[in-house]
Order: sequence, then structure tokens, then C-alpha cells
Amino acid sequence: DRCAAPVVTGARLFIGGDCAGTDGPQSNHSVFCALAVRGYGDVMTGDVAGILRLKLRPEHAAPQVLAWQRAFGGTPLHLEATRDGRELGLALGRISPGLEIVYVPAIGDKFLRAQPSAAAWNNGRIRVPVDARAMVQTTDEDLAAFVRVVTKFTGMGGEDDDVDALAHAWAVAQTPEPPSREASESDYDF
Repeated sequence: DRCAAPVVTGARLFIGGDCAGTDGPQSNHSVFCALAVRGYGDVMTGDVAGILRLKLRPEHAAPQVLAWQRAFGGTPLHLEATRDGRELGLALGRISPGLEIVYVPAIGDKFLRAQPSAAAWNNGRIRVPVDARAMVQTTDEDLAAFVRVVTKFTGMGGEDDDVDALAHAWAVAQTPEPPSREASESDYDF
């Protein structure tokens, strides 16, 4: 579902990420998705408040990720607790020590992990701004790529980094006591 601007005032903020460690033409993207979430359970909604997509090695990505995270008031990045996820998270943290990273379990395969966020997306409970200028430090290209990847995802190969980032943010937001803080518009660099 598309919206004019994300509603962040009074929302709980979560950032999900899916890191890649290379920068070649065939490399995956590192993708970070910020969700402004309201409610819980079956009535929970989320507005995509920011997207960051990078195809850079950790030494070049880390400063950009830190600046983007700070634009969200230091909200922790939630990365999957796989071997690669931890390794890349540790590398980013060594390069930019101010990064706040929390590791979350990666249960099941990518398709299975995407089901809760896909259901919410399809039911209009996850909204995406029409214009990247309404989001925090998001480019038109990143917004368009995010929407393309999420809407074309089948679990049968192809791009999935954006789906993983969204799925992690949505999954963390569904925890009984979410590790977040309430947001206000003054917290962000719109």
C-alpha cells in the first residue's frame, strides 16, 4: 500500500538489515529498512520510514550505515544471527564503533521468514511512501528498487535482500516487548 508520508510520531521504530560483504557487479546489496510501527499482533501497522541500499565492502559501507542509523536517533540495526550476518555486523561495528547492532535468529528459509511481512504488505498494513523525499535519507532509486524487489519476491531465487531487511524489522516489531523507543518527527532528519 502506498502513502504520502510515513507516520512516525508516537510510533515504535525498528530497523532490519541484510548485509552483503562485496561490491562486485554480481554482488548482493546491503539493505536496511526502517519501519515506524503502531499497534501489536493482527492490527499492527508499519510505515516504511527509510531505506538504505548499498553495494559496498564493509569498510566503505560502515560510515554510511552509521550516518543513516543516526538519522533515526540511533535505533538499533537488527541483523540475522547467521555466521555471515554476525561476521558482517562485527566488521561494520569495528569500522564504525558507534553502530548499534542487535542479532536476531534466522528461523526457517527466506521465504518462510518473509511470510508475516508479506501478509501484512498484502493486507495494506505495511505502507510505503510514494515519494522518497518523505522518507529519511532515502533516494528515489533505493525506494524504487525496494518496492520492485519486495513485490516481485517469490522465494524462488532472484533478489531478496530488501525482503530480508523488511522481514527482520517486522519480526522484531512483533515481539511481546519490542526493543525500541517511541519516535517523534524531531528525532529524524527528513
